Amino acid sequence: MPLNISVEYLDRLNGIVQPKIDLGPGDLAHIVRSYDAEVRGMDEAFGALISYLREKNVYQDTVIVFTSDHGEEFNEHGAIGRHADTLHDELLRVPLLIKPPGESLRGKRIGRQVRGLDIMPTLLEMVDIVIPENVEGVSLLPLIHSGEFEERLMAISRRDLPAGVDETSVRSDSWRYIRWAGFGYLTGEEDVRREYLYDLRKDPGELQDLSRAERETAEFFSQLVKRTGFHQEKADQVLLSKEVRDRLSELGYLREE
Repeated sequence: MPLNISVEYLDRLNGIVQPKIDLGPGDLAHIVRSYDAEVRGMDEAFGALISYLREKNVYQDTVIVFTSDHGEEFNEHGAIGRHADTLHDELLRVPLLIKPPGESLRGKRIGRQVRGLDIMPTLLEMVDIVIPENVEGVSLLPLIHSGEFEERLMAISRRDLPAGVDETSVRSDSWRYIRWAGFGYLTGEEDVRREYLYDLRKDPGELQDLSRAERETAEFFSQLVKRTGFHQEKADQVLLSKEVRDRLSELGYLREE
């Protein structure tokens, strides 16, 4: 995003994201093409990095991890360009490429679901560092080398919401479960308001809710969410410097009142 972007442009951009501006098919196609251009630019920059490593003769000994913090949504579930309003695959399913030293595993693809929290223990084992006991993730090296993995990895994601509200997603290789609940401020008792269940094998777009038709499966995931625990702690107030506030505003993450 340009640093000298106008307020009018930001207002129009926010109008698309909110959404307050109706978009036609051509508008959405233009936004998707613009995003594709960003991806191409990133791909070219990453290719330049790889070329540099090869030129310096360090590529073979270098561990490379390529991933993303989130995806992008283009009205698959009613929103465009927002990164924190839904818990569907268009935002949560991101690429993960790992290059160990050497090229013995070059081109190998893993079809199993893994998680972002598994990256750190994988890298630690790769460089022969003991994985701390309190690490929640697991090393993926057994899966990378043999293609087999006994543990069924559940990917759990939560939205950053105000106190008293929780929206959690659990994704397995076959299912996506989303559960929205409120909590009484005085009693702390849970009040489940909405839940959704999608069969990813038949419905990869997550459009057909099966939470009523597949009650046993939905209840399994619901209990799993409860076991993971939910708590919100009041954080200490953080005072940002003017430089940091200005930079966040330029990036579109902060708007001064």
